[in-house]
Amino acid sequence: MLLIHANYLDEDFRLVQGDIEIEDGKILRVGKDLPRKEEDLAVDCAGSYTVVPGFVDVHIHGCAGADTCDATREALEAMAAFLLAHGVTSFCPTTMTTGRETIERALLAAKDVPLRRVMKAFLACGVPTLALVELLHFAGIIAPDAASERNGSYRLMFGYGHPNTFGGVMFGLLLAWVLLRRARLTWPELAGVAAVGVFLMVGPKSRSAALCTFLLVLLLALAKLRTRRGLHPGSRPLAALCAATVPVLAAVSYILPLFVVKIGPWANDIGPGWLKKLDDLLTCRISLAWAAYRVFDIKIAGQMLPDWPALDNIFVYLLYLTGPVMVVLVCALMMTALYGYARRGQWQAVACLLVMLAYGYMESQVTHLTSDPALLLLCGAVFALPRERWLDE
Repeated sequence: MLLIHANYLDEDFRLVQGDIEIEDGKILRVGKDLPRKEEDLAVDCAGSYTVVPGFVDVHIHGCAGADTCDATREALEAMAAFLLAHGVTSFCPTTMTTGRETIERALLAAKDVPLRRVMKAFLACGVPTLALVELLHFAGIIAPDAASERNGSYRLMFGYGHPNTFGGVMFGLLLAWVLLRRARLTWPELAGVAAVGVFLMVGPKSRSAALCTFLLVLLLALAKLRTRRGLHPGSRPLAALCAATVPVLAAVSYILPLFVVKIGPWANDIGPGWLKKLDDLLTCRISLAWAAYRVFDIKIAGQMLPDWPALDNIFVYLLYLTGPVMVVLVCALMMTALYGYARRGQWQAVACLLVMLAYGYMESQVTHLTSDPALLLLCGAVFALPRERWLDE
């Protein structure tokens, strides 16, 4: 995507006008009269928009009539809503010089935000945003004729930079709805989720989002059957089996590319035959990991990654981006979360985390909250929050 004639702040904090090239949600470069490819989406921002990054407020006591030292989650939510409306995407609620008891209550309030409230806020922002993009897209304002080609078949982008980006946004909204409803999900709602999966397979042809949507429906159906008579905590062996999916999937991600035999010039010209078929099903995820093995070195503290090869497997992506130590920590966190939710009988949460892992095998954007609000389930493992204070209202 290319934003042309956009106002933005340069490295000297001067307001200038130029072009901004964006790919996979990241700014690649800025400047005047950037070269444009024929397939690039171009949005003319002349006279309309000033493009800025999401601001990070590292020190704020309060706003909108609310203060951190009010020590309530309602105050923090009021601050968050006000700041987001003004371009601040992250902030650090800061206490004042006051008594220890007040500070302790403020710290507890900062972590005591139930998941349902978070999902309501996520859907309240995400659904109207998606609707607005689609309205502008079909009105011919945002990328009206944009499409992507794969194996002679055209894939619709629906106003986004790539079909998989649109698929990720839709998939994220589905996960948010599931986490909001959880045990209250009805069979008609599950049928609706399956219908969205069919749409993702037929419209944008986002195979990763569609397959994971179908997997989500299957796991939620099993969870519904298991909990039809009330909460049904999992046994230790069953919880351990759920947690074991993390190292198993990581091992598959790292080991399968070692069997690749290069037989042609193209990225996916590989053998043996069974691995080629699996790679085609996973849209070249295995062959891209094989290419990464030959291009990058593994560094203990990670590294900045170029655009190619695209590492769409989250395990391979994190290995090179953050280093092996961080991969071990992330896997341990995932295993802890899966084991804990399974032991407590929170099977809808388990289903979302398992689908998150499956999606991460095919898309690295699983680390983005826009396409994976299930990441917030890890907060329960980080803070060891009681079930009734995190999952419930």
